[in-house]
Formats: sequence, structure tokens, C-alpha cells
Amino acid sequence: MRMIVLFVAMAFLVCSCAWAQDFTHYYNRFSGGGQAVVDSHGAVWYQLGSQMIGFDPAADMTTVLRLPFSGDASIALGAEDAVWVYYSNIWRIRDGQMQVFMLPTGTGKALATSPDGTVWVGKLKTQTQEYVLLRYENGAWEEVDNYPSSRTPRGMCFELDGTGWFGLKEGLAKYDQGEWTVFDYDLSDLSDMIVSSQGEVWVSQGWRQHIQVFEDGEFIREYKMSDGLAGAYPGPMAEDTAGNIWVVDSPISRGAGVSMFDGESWHAYNTLNSGLPSNVVSDVAASPDGAVYFTTACGLARHKNGLWNTFSGGDNCIVNNDVWSVAVNALGRAFYGTCYDQIGYYDGASWSQLNNPAGGLSTICDICFGADESVWIASNNDLRVWHGSMISYRRAGTGGINLDNTKAVCLDDRGRIWACSGGDYGGVACYDSGSWMSWAVGDLEPEPRCIACDGDGRIWVGTEKGIAVFQDETLVDWYPEYGYTSAIACDQDGFLWIGFDRSRMGLLQFDGENELAWYSMDDGLPSNWIKCLECDAGNNIWVGTGDGLAKFDRTEWTMWDIDNGIPVNEIRDISTAPNGDIWFATPAGLLCLES
Repeated sequence: MRMIVLFVAMAFLVCSCAWAQDFTHYYNRFSGGGQAVVDSHGAVWYQLGSQMIGFDPAADMTTVLRLPFSGDASIALGAEDAVWVYYSNIWRIRDGQMQVFMLPTGTGKALATSPDGTVWVGKLKTQTQEYVLLRYENGAWEEVDNYPSSRTPRGMCFELDGTGWFGLKEGLAKYDQGEWTVFDYDLSDLSDMIVSSQGEVWVSQGWRQHIQVFEDGEFIREYKMSDGLAGAYPGPMAEDTAGNIWVVDSPISRGAGVSMFDGESWHAYNTLNSGLPSNVVSDVAASPDGAVYFTTACGLARHKNGLWNTFSGGDNCIVNNDVWSVAVNALGRAFYGTCYDQIGYYDGASWSQLNNPAGGLSTICDICFGADESVWIASNNDLRVWHGSMISYRRAGTGGINLDNTKAVCLDDRGRIWACSGGDYGGVACYDSGSWMSWAVGDLEPEPRCIACDGDGRIWVGTEKGIAVFQDETLVDWYPEYGYTSAIACDQDGFLWIGFDRSRMGLLQFDGENELAWYSMDDGLPSNWIKCLECDAGNNIWVGTGDGLAKFDRTEWTMWDIDNGIPVNEIRDISTAPNGDIWFATPAGLLCLES
């Protein structure tokens, strides 16, 4: 099996770093981490976008390693404190270096390490469409014989003697010295599985809303929310050195904290009674020194000897990395909105927040600014305006459309705010000096998704079934041929740029009546699935996709991805600043391309 050394560790103690092409990455190294492991020295490791973060709280030292991907990986701790990362291929982090093991081409994310030093992964081989279980032992990978499943394992865990337990499509399986035994249980929607110090196999099933406990393959008990779990959807689990079982409420429910079972009863912890900085917890990991770590939406938490510590990056940092929207006002303040209802801004010197840093349950989908410097905020819970204080609108006036699923918001040439909202009672709304006008979904047929104002004062609304055009408070045009419109922008020449997603039509330049040009991956786009568009002061068109960022200068395309200048491929929103800086919202924080 070929092994290649990829990267060497580098230590960072700040919340931003520079990338190629002058991109600056603003992120919170403690926020929004995925799966976590803790080594024998007490350092906790977790993935953050296209980075692996290693944090040693005793030394207050952070190690950052660049990954060649940005998708959610599986992580496990192996022998000699090696951290194993599985995403298509296997990466091993040891002694400050990363090594890659090239596995057979295919998909799969099941990963586990055994106390005997072996590493196990499940994978679907692309060429043969065969599901295999691979084991790393004595420096080589091999297929495990007689693997009894038609799918990859949903979970794996091991006893101290190396006996393996596997959550399969067919049930709970035991692997002991080369022999397989399969027990017929319904383990569909398995979230996590661990072996306790008592030899019990704990299996959490989020959508089935319970935990099942097995002993030697026999079901012995279950736990539900009615038994004391903090939330209805149990997810990742870990056992601490005292024998307590910790269970994270799955992100399915967007956050109910964590639960701890002390052998007799359950105890629930959340932001009100613990040091958790957020109730949205992604993983839990136990340390040999008795500490338990939690990766959350707003920072890293540690429980040790009954005390809580929170590591959240401090005030001079964004609060959460899962950023969905960004907009820069006339004063140069870059406002951002996250998946957890947080709105913050950067004034060029420090970071501030407009609301509770613990966050709620709504995603901030879009931000724009009123003529009076007010901040308008579209979320999937309401439409808000902040001008010293926050006002929330759930409906566009008496009898107007619902605004509880607002997708996008824009300012027209007359200083009016336009918003589009989804849902059964959504549509398009216009706010003008305290008065509302609105048009229901029934008037438009499809659900609105994006909105923009052109140089002639027309409002363009993109939907799944076409584009609607408003002028002088009237629906004047309808283009059903442009379905699955995901983004609209107007350039300085008055031309419209229209991006599409599920139809994968790419990018269209449009003069309001005629198609001027089509662009796709063949021309230089990183993907035909467009997420966002923006025109800068130089009349360049910026295109954000799920597979990278592109700029069109009217002559040629320039593209960036994690291989040549940006830390994550998914670009969700773009905004230009008065000084020429360009800001990008990503699931791994904010990017800024300085002018």
C-alpha cells in the first residue's frame, strides 16, 4: 500500500490566517468542530472545514494541519496517539506529520481503531460495486474475510481484547478471532456505538429516538427522552474514566445539549446549567485524565472533576464558522449571519455581535442595508431589521404573506426593501416607510428563492419554476424557462447574471429580454451548480459554487478551490466593500480578498 507524506504541522494562535492570492480566512478555531478524539496527553483533535485542529489546553497551544478536502470526515484515535482521518482515503497524523494511504477508489466513512492497534474502515469499491471491510495491521491493508453484510458498517467499536462489534444493515455483528456472528436487530439509522468498560455495547439511534444496550449480543435495556435524556435524538457517545456514559443530542434537533448516565440515572446539561457555549453539540470525546470534551456550534467545552471550562476564541473572533450570509455596508462594516441565528460584524479592527452569541434555531439566509443604514436580516424564522434595536416581522402587514421563511432581501432604487419568503403562505413583499405590499405564492405559482433589483428599478425574483419580474408594484413578466434560479445579480452595464442550481444550467448573461451568453464548467466555472453571484467595482463577476470560487473579468475565468488558495470549496454568499475588498461566506468561516 503506497504511503505519501503530505503536510507538516504548523501552529497558529490567532483566529485568522492568510491564504494564497491575499485571501484572509477569519474563523473561530474552537467553533463548529465535527468529530473529536483526545490523545494520551490530553490534546483534543477535531476537523474544522479543510483543517485538522489539535488543541492542548494545558499548554494553550493550537496545531493546525491543512487537509486536502473540506467534507465531513470520520476521525479515530489509534496506537501511539496517531489520529486517523477517513475521507475517501485515509490520513494518519503522527509526530506532527500527515501521511496518506491510497485506498481502493470508492465511497464510505465508517472508521474505528482497536486496542490491538488495528484500524478498520468500511468502503464501497467503485469498480466492482462491492462493499468491503478493510483492516490495517503490521503496516499493510487487507480485506477482512467473510464480511457478512451487503453494505458498509453503520458503526464499529472494539472491546479491550480486540473483539469487534459492528452495526450492519443485517443487525448487530460480532467479530472474534476471524469468526462472524450476526444478531438480528433493527439497527437502522444508527448514530453511534461504543463498548463500555462493563463490556456492554451501547447503540444510539437518532431518528428512532432511543439508545439500545446489548450484552454479548443480547438486548438488555433501552433509554429514551422519557427516561431522562436531554433530547429526543441521541447521537455521539463516550465513556469517561469514572464509567459515566455521555450522550450528545443529535444535531438533527438543532440542539438540546448533552446527557450523562452515572450508572443509575440520567443528568441533562445545557447552556443554562453548565459551561456549554451552545446547545448544538456535534461530538463528545473522553480524555485519559478524566476530562470530557464537547465540540459545539459556539466553542469547545470541557468537563473535568465536576467543573466546566469553555474555549470560544475570545471576543476578537467570529462566533461561529457555519456562515451563510455576508454583506458590507457603506461604512465598510462586514456583517455576517450563521446557521445558528447569530449576526455579527467586523469594523476593520474588532468583531461585534448584534444578538445572543449562544444562538437560536434559525439560519440567517441573507443581509442587506436600508437607505437609513438599517440592517435587514432574512432568516428561516422571520424578517428582521436592526437600527439600534431589533424588530422582527413574521408577516408582511395585516393579511400579508408570511415572512417566517424569508430566503432573500434587497434594496431597490427608491429605498424600499423587498423580500421573498418560502412556504405555503410565502411570496414577495415590499416594505416602504412602514407600509407593506405583498404577493402570495399562489399569485406566482412557485416558491421564491432569490431577489435582485436592476438598473431600471425592476425587481427580479428567482424561483424553482421560473423568474418573476415586478415593476411599479406590478408583476409584469414571467420567464418559466429559467427554473431552478438560485442567484441573480446586476452588473454596472445593466445586464443581469442568473445562476442555476438543480437544473445545472450554469450561468446566464441576460439583458432583460435576450440571452447574451451562457457559461458552464467548459468555460471555467468550478461547477454548474451556482450558489451566489456578485459584481465588483471593476465590473468583474464573482461566482460562488459548492466546488470552488470563480471570477470572470469579461475576458477569462480565474478559479480558486482548496488546492490553490481557499480553505473550503463551498461559497454561500459574496459581498463587495467600498474599499474594494470582497467577502465570502463559507461553512468554515469568512474569507476576505483584500483589494
